[in-house]
Amino acid sequence: MKTILVPVDFSPTAFNAAVYAIEFAKQINGGNIILYNAYELPIATDNGLTVPFLININDLKTNSEIALLHLKDQLQPLCNNNVTLLILNSYNTVIIGITEVAKNEKADLVIMGITGANATEEALIGSNTLHLAKHIELPVIIVPPFVKFSPIKNILLVSDYHDVYETTPVDIITEILDITKAAFHVLYVHQTKKELVGAEVAESITLNTLFQGYDPQYHYTQNDNFIDGVNDFVESNAIDLLLIIPKHHSVVDKIFHRSKTKMMVFHSYIPVLVVHDNID
Repeated sequence: MKTILVPVDFSPTAFNAAVYAIEFAKQINGGNIILYNAYELPIATDNGLTVPFLININDLKTNSEIALLHLKDQLQPLCNNNVTLLILNSYNTVIIGITEVAKNEKADLVIMGITGANATEEALIGSNTLHLAKHIELPVIIVPPFVKFSPIKNILLVSDYHDVYETTPVDIITEILDITKAAFHVLYVHQTKKELVGAEVAESITLNTLFQGYDPQYHYTQNDNFIDGVNDFVESNAIDLLLIIPKHHSVVDKIFHRSKTKMMVFHSYIPVLVVHDNID
């Protein structure tokens, strides 16, 4: 994973994600980090009608470039000789821009923060981040607000032991394990008090076969609230990165679900790595 794409909007959240990306790159012995800004004409509303601001697109491009250069200057002291910062911008929407740049620049990973939520509405996740994480083919690391990088020593995969062979992106996960040298944990959350049934046991055996040589450590916990079950395990077992497979089941919806209870990506102490399954 030598090319990391970091979308930025010059917010503190984006700056924090960029810092995380630099530290992550240093752990995996370096790489290129592309700081990318998508700019477009701002829209105002007038009695229910959308009205574009009269701003020159060239001015938007210039402002974006100046802000990117300033951001690069701020981040450069954090880099070592193995980490190279690059800047790029384009006139585009955030989602389309990120998708096109990722393809054109042959990015291996996207690291981005959460935007779109304020202090009084923690239950809202930035729609751009959620949409990208659920639909882009690349792995995406979502960095919650205020989360600081710590060396990745323990990675946790949340699994429901369903269609493991067909849906687990083994190559991507093993690549992450190889470059971080982290221990691999697998968690199954019981939402009712019960033992594993035969089918679930068989799926766990399949998972163990897929990751033979990586010594997965299996854990089971019971909690009526799925999010609390995962969070409690993460905090009590020094997990550094939470790994989920969104198409595989509804885990991603549970993790990002608007709720009166705490939402994981805003209250977790660790980032969330989203990798996609093998089903088209």
